[in-house]
Amino acid sequence: MVGGGDSALEEALFLTRFASSVTVIHRRDTLRASKIMQERALSNEKIRFEWNTQVIEVLGEDKSPGLRSVTR
Repeated sequence: MVGGGDSALEEALFLTRFASSVTVIHRRDTLRASKIMQERALSNEKIRFEWNTQVIEVLGEDKSPGLRSVTR
């Protein structure tokens, strides 16, 4: 998941129902989501965060096998 707002964290929390782990990529070192959404996401053991990281390319065409990112 890319982003640090309420929508991104809500989707990350939803994906934990189906995935063994979810990575949230955020370009800053703090989240912009509401405090309750931050607490839920940060306390979920299936969610990990890549701080200060920006997606620079989505790989693949019809399906995405991965992303290319840069950490600042």
